[in-house]
Amino acid sequence: LHTPYAGSGPAEASAAAPVEPHDEPHGDALEAAFTELLEPPRVRPGALLLVGSLMLFLGAELLRGGSWLSAGLLIAVIAVHELGHFAGMRWFGYRDVQMFFIPFIGAAVSGRPGQATAWQDGVVTLLGPLPGIAAGAALAVVLALGLDLPRLHEVALLLVVLNVFNLLPLDPLDGGRLFQSVLFSRHRRLEVGFTAVTGVLLL
Repeated sequence: LHTPYAGSGPAEASAAAPVEPHDEPHGDALEAAFTELLEPPRVRPGALLLVGSLMLFLGAELLRGGSWLSAGLLIAVIAVHELGHFAGMRWFGYRDVQMFFIPFIGAAVSGRPGQATAWQDGVVTLLGPLPGIAAGAALAVVLALGLDLPRLHEVALLLVVLNVFNLLPLDPLDGGRLFQSVLFSRHRRLEVGFTAVTGVLLL
């Protein structure tokens, strides 16, 4: 326990009043704990959305015939992708950033750009697929070096395929969003036409 005192010489230190221990119970701490027990802090809606949608996505994968392990690996790979978007949005000051899973489809991150510029939005778009592709390539190097761990091939393949697929110039994939913002963002009719055509192609 370090107790600061006024002065710096030996005389002042010896003259300092001793600190008396508190014999009273910590009433404030007990009261705060009791209040928190009766009125627990509210869970953020974004956390509820993430957990709830994650459970639905997991249930959908299991109903489709996947195992717990394969579903967990898929969720991990998707999470790496979406956390890149999430980090980029938070870094560039997006508001109301939320991540959620979509059963049978994947996941998404939503947010309001605020004062974010076009190039910052482009960086946010690329922060989804590029880290996943880099992670997949790193795992491929590990495999090439002879370290063959269980399911490592599957994880590397999922990382590369899912993220390369997301770079295709089809809206609403990341590549489509980037392509759209570069070429058609100032032409509303072309933007709508691009979204419609690429949406049909994606389906």
